[in-house]
Amino acid sequence: AWGYAARCDGNVMSDSSRKDGPGGILQDASLLRTLKLEDLPTAEALEQFLKEQSLPVESWGKDGTKDVRAFWKEIKLQESNLELWKKADGELQPVRTTYVLRAKVTSPEHYERGIFVFNTWQQYANGTQRTRNGLLSEKLCTAEIPIESHLQEVCQRAINEEMMRIVSSTFKVGEHQSVPSYDEDSRNSPQVVGQKMVDHTIEIEASKSFPGLLTVYHLYTVDIVCSGMPHFDFNTLEYAEPDSDGQRKLKYVHAWVWLEWGEIRRYLFEGSKLAERKEKGSFNSSDELRSWLGRFVDLSMWSTKNFGSVEELYKEVEEQETDLELWSRHDGVPLLMRVVHLMQIKVSSPQQVKERRYAINQWMQNSKGRAREVHRFFARKLSMKDLQSDSFQFDQAVRTAVVEELSHIVDPHFQLNQQHGLNVAHFQPSAVDVVSVEFLGHRIDVEESPSYSGVITLYQIFTAEAICDGLPETNFATLQVKQLQPDGDSPKQPEVACVKGWVWATWQESLDMIHSHTQEIKRRLRSNESDLESFQRHVVEGQKTSGLLSKALQDIIAKLPEGEKDDQAAQAMTLLQSLQSQLAGAEGCVVDQQGKAASSRTVENSIVKRLPPQIVAKMAENSLPKKLLQALQNMSEHRRRPTSLECTSGYALYEPLKRRTSAGVH
Repeated sequence: AWGYAARCDGNVMSDSSRKDGPGGILQDASLLRTLKLEDLPTAEALEQFLKEQSLPVESWGKDGTKDVRAFWKEIKLQESNLELWKKADGELQPVRTTYVLRAKVTSPEHYERGIFVFNTWQQYANGTQRTRNGLLSEKLCTAEIPIESHLQEVCQRAINEEMMRIVSSTFKVGEHQSVPSYDEDSRNSPQVVGQKMVDHTIEIEASKSFPGLLTVYHLYTVDIVCSGMPHFDFNTLEYAEPDSDGQRKLKYVHAWVWLEWGEIRRYLFEGSKLAERKEKGSFNSSDELRSWLGRFVDLSMWSTKNFGSVEELYKEVEEQETDLELWSRHDGVPLLMRVVHLMQIKVSSPQQVKERRYAINQWMQNSKGRAREVHRFFARKLSMKDLQSDSFQFDQAVRTAVVEELSHIVDPHFQLNQQHGLNVAHFQPSAVDVVSVEFLGHRIDVEESPSYSGVITLYQIFTAEAICDGLPETNFATLQVKQLQPDGDSPKQPEVACVKGWVWATWQESLDMIHSHTQEIKRRLRSNESDLESFQRHVVEGQKTSGLLSKALQDIIAKLPEGEKDDQAAQAMTLLQSLQSQLAGAEGCVVDQQGKAASSRTVENSIVKRLPPQIVAKMAENSLPKKLLQALQNMSEHRRRPTSLECTSGYALYEPLKRRTSAGVH
């Protein structure tokens, strides 16, 4: 009734038995046993067991950590388990395991629109207030695992505890508001009418509370649909368990606001930390990468016409063209980040640079004749292998890239589909010579990956200016030649992979070109939407006509003598029903496309727009090769081109102070 199937957010539930974590610390490990309370009847028995596993329990209970008795109490109250694992090298590893519910609480009406309640702050009974900014979360008892077997009861318990009593959104404990006493008759907790498992992730880290003890967190995200939810923002009261006198004291006042899920995710990203980094050698095969990706990304759209495959991403990682990073926090949401390093090169000639004109790649046509507009400077990926090398020279990398990119220059009207049996040997190599290279600055860009659905890509972009002799002073095109391996044992042959069209333009002219291209895209979208509406009207009319036809056919069949109601009449009715089903399917496709069009018009629909600026800056700093940046800064200082660390639109940028207006468009 609430569209559960459409509200899974593309998340895939991971295998609960899979327990690989940062650094693969439990990779290929096997669970030997789960210790029960009867195995550890006292805190002293637990302490003895932990000492046998060489854990530094003597330091527990000091410097803000918890003591052994606190851990034993967790086990006794079924708040956590103690497991013993055997790692691949034979070493025994004790592991503390906890289970946490993250609830996306909503009402049937709000669920249809993707709106949930968000806990913005909590207030203690003494009036102290703290920022919360999280979903409803609840520790699970070990007896409630597997959660699928107890999902409804767990969800109702969580609602009953944190939302015991609903009050006004203005309610606060203070001078003019006394602490309300517990009254069973005043309880008005919402009632769970539906629940759906959305996501199960596993995180592993060294425990801060119990030094030396590895902790595995099982995090279950569940959609909980409740009746009795207020239509507007509200507060709730949570009371503690009865004390020795049977009294239940106020524990928290919770503030709840209704927000769209996209906005909630922005808050949940705040405070995220790097949990895992995957690089060359992290995966033994593409299948292993697929299994890891499946914990965070819906892979159903991969390996299709519009998206790349897991095998292609695996190749990128192994060839050190990209790294993968997982960012998360325990009460937040995981964020998978693909990190790519790019050289962006502003190519010009001695004459064109006087007028601040640079070569802009306006269009590109592939070997099959399909063309698309590009509107950007020349860019090339940098390999992590090269970046980490002590012998890497940025200016030499720029020179090599430019010479390779401009190796074959042709006229600006050159089209691959007009050439038959194209032979690279017929084209003379260009005489382009790079006479100077200047480092201009460093910045980052974040976007949803156009190649891998559900993955965010962070680009570390290093911009340089390359002045070249031998370039045409008018617009031109270049051929991109690749060495391809033909069938059999024949040697590699050069082949034209694509043709690129270049125009000389100033920064302002390039903006005008992009604006014009954007307006053209908008016109096409409006035309497509109009066509969809027209098609939908025809489908609706077809459904009405098929309904009338069905009734008429039924009337005809009903009037036939009993002996003449043969198989042909039944077949006609079956065909008509099939037509009605197809029309309904066509209408569903139209509605789906209209929904996607409406979603694309909303800027905040993009996950990139929801990333907190400080998180993006932290990600950028974390993935930046320090050695390379230092070398580039030295280049800038040597040329007396100062750089500064700035924040523009919340993203960390290294930009030159001079000639910033000619930094180009990305």
